[in-house]
Amino acid sequence: WRVRPPPKKEEADADERKNTHDEGSGPPFQALQGQELAGRTFSVWLPGEAEARKVRFMAAGDPKPPKNAQVVVAHPDLRQPDGVPGFAHGKLWWSELQDAQTGEPRINLRVRRRGATTSLQLSKSEWEAFSGIGTVVED
Repeated sequence: WRVRPPPKKEEADADERKNTHDEGSGPPFQALQGQELAGRTFSVWLPGEAEARKVRFMAAGDPKPPKNAQVVVAHPDLRQPDGVPGFAHGKLWWSELQDAQTGEPRINLRVRRRGATTSLQLSKSEWEAFSGIGTVVED
């Protein structure tokens, strides 16, 4: 066994920046909490990411992002294992299912990334009106 020397100041500063969220403090998604999201773009620190990413949320009437798009989804019933309640990020996937008891169509929305997949079920009308999906914008 060898003792590791303490990190150099530059390395310590880089590690500190990785753990700093949106404008210097706070947890991931802090910039989104309590905000009107529709049609707006935010700089957001995502769990597992080394730097902030730009995320643009859908405006009324925008089409849903394509399947497998990198997204942030905001909904009060969401929580990824390493995340913040009300938010999930990863690749978007959805499928239409039929409720076994009522026969009504349901949308099973999934946000998946390694070790942190989460699901949400919405009625067809909720899905059509849902705008809490933000697409990660490539610079």
